Parts: sequence; C-alpha cells; structure tokens
Amino acid sequence: MEELTPSSERVKAPTGLTREEHGDLNTPYTVYPGGLEAKNAKIDELRSKYLEIGNSIALQQLDVYDGRSEYNAKFEDFVNSMINGDTAKTNELRLWYTTNYPDIRMFEKKEDTNEKS
Repeated sequence: MEELTPSSERVKAPTGLTREEHGDLNTPYTVYPGGLEAKNAKIDELRSKYLEIGNSIALQQLDVYDGRSEYNAKFEDFVNSMINGDTAKTNELRLWYTTNYPDIRMFEKKEDTNEKS
C-alpha cells in the first residue's frame, strides 16, 4: 500500500499574490497611504519576498502593478498599436508579453469562434 504524504507536508505550487496584496496594490498611488514612494516600497518589499521563495507568478503580477516595470513600459505601445491597426507591432508585443509573462493570459490572441452560416 502506498504511503500518503500529509497535506501539511506537501509542497504547494505558487499561486501568486494573495487577495490582500492584490487589493492593496490595486489602490491608485494618488490615494495610497504615503503616495507613490510608499507604493513602490511595498512593491519592492513583495518582490524581494517572492524572489526569495521563487514564486514566478507573483513576480509577474507585481510587474503589472509596478509602473517602473518593462511590462508597463511596453503596455502603452501595445494599446496604441491595437488602436492604430498596426498588426505587426501588436503581434510583436503580444509575443513579447506571452513569452515574458506566460502566466498572465490577457495577451493571448483570441480566436474568432463565431461561425458564419
């Protein structure tokens, strides 16, 4: 008979930021206690914590909230390329995002599932 590992001893897969961390970081810096400097300090603190434990999902999520990240630096270009109909640039950036942020699914191209009769 196979011996089972108690659930308290099982290694849990990283799930990303906690609900509380998402809620805290979702607060605009203009009303964040201490402003932008305090919000950036909180992001840096969480980044150190999640780097130490190797939680890549949380690190990707932090980049979404961090206005200093490359994620955000490229986001305006991504939106503008879509607005301007620049399919080549949109696809280039979509590939960059899906390569560098594989756990954030918003950049996957959605296939048209509406069949025309």
